[in-house]
Amino acid sequence: FMPGSRKSEVEQLGELQCQVARRLLNEYSNLRIVVPAASEDIRQLIVQIMGQQGLPSERIVVESCPLQQQSLNVMRSADVILLTSGTATLEAAMLGKPMVVVYRMAPLAYALVKRLVKVDYISLPNLLVNDALVPEYIQDQATVENVCQGIRKLLDSRSERERVSQA
Repeated sequence: FMPGSRKSEVEQLGELQCQVARRLLNEYSNLRIVVPAASEDIRQLIVQIMGQQGLPSERIVVESCPLQQQSLNVMRSADVILLTSGTATLEAAMLGKPMVVVYRMAPLAYALVKRLVKVDYISLPNLLVNDALVPEYIQDQATVENVCQGIRKLLDSRSERERVSQA
């Protein structure tokens, strides 16, 4: 999973993504998770959140990947990517990788943005094709159950992975 490159994103989404990871690790015995962190500071923050969430470190690798190519290599090796909305969604789409997109921001900021920006989608792949090809869970929709359901659908269905990879 990719919780974002900014501290505020990791703080907003790190706990959610860790809870999703814990649930999926319990459901899929062969699942391994790699988390590319944009910097060493972000890596340490992710590791801290993982510790608070009690995640099994033997099945999760958190790597400091300050270079773009390192993150791309992690994406290339993934079967499914859980990521924060941003440029990484476009990179994953260009690599043909199935993904689930999440995003949360402070409630007041979200209310303001929602009034000012009128778009149907938040992820770049969906915006580019003006269709919901990539599952996205924004703000209150970004729950552990919803995100797990989206990832399960991709992990369990080759045809669904192929459909989302077309983004």
